[in-house]
Amino acid sequence: MCFTSAPHGVEQNPPNVFRVDRKVRPSFFFIFDKPNNNDMFRASDLVPITVFDARPAFGRQPSYDNLLRLLDLLGLRTRGQGDPLASGSVHVTNAVKCDKCALTGQAGRVTINPEQSENCVDRYLARELAILRPQALVFFGKAPQEYALGYATPTWQAIQATISGATYWMMRVPHTSPTSYNTHGRVGAGYVEPFKQLKTLAGIP
Repeated sequence: MCFTSAPHGVEQNPPNVFRVDRKVRPSFFFIFDKPNNNDMFRASDLVPITVFDARPAFGRQPSYDNLLRLLDLLGLRTRGQGDPLASGSVHVTNAVKCDKCALTGQAGRVTINPEQSENCVDRYLARELAILRPQALVFFGKAPQEYALGYATPTWQAIQATISGATYWMMRVPHTSPTSYNTHGRVGAGYVEPFKQLKTLAGIP
């Protein structure tokens, strides 16, 4: 919808949505900002979100490795064979499903224009939340929280806020990219106590 009349519409890749994988009411929704840039995989029927795709074709991604380390620290990782992100406790998604700004055509670490982010949150993220009914939301970085709420809260602060008429406990934490995770997240240790507080507030066992 956003790219239909946009000057860079022909450059858009298929939108990215994480699979549900039979989850029912996960404890946490981990919300990242958007896919990075999937131009190399434009022809794929299922364009992957490469930063969290562990298949050999995409190489090892530091943000993915740090996310797995974080799940281990928090006791949320599913062990055994298969997708380590297929945890019944965690659903990983993006606030915006497209990898480019419809107005500028830019990808990567760019801000999505307000109309595009509002469309995505209203039409897709809100529906994802309504279907899966998580107990708490965790925004990885400032951008996804601004897309979803229109503002950002201080890092590590647990609050209650409303998205499309539904109220959730939520918190903003550093992204799992190396600089944020290692420096602001203290190599993962900084996440542990804030997550414990969020679990308590949200009534998560």
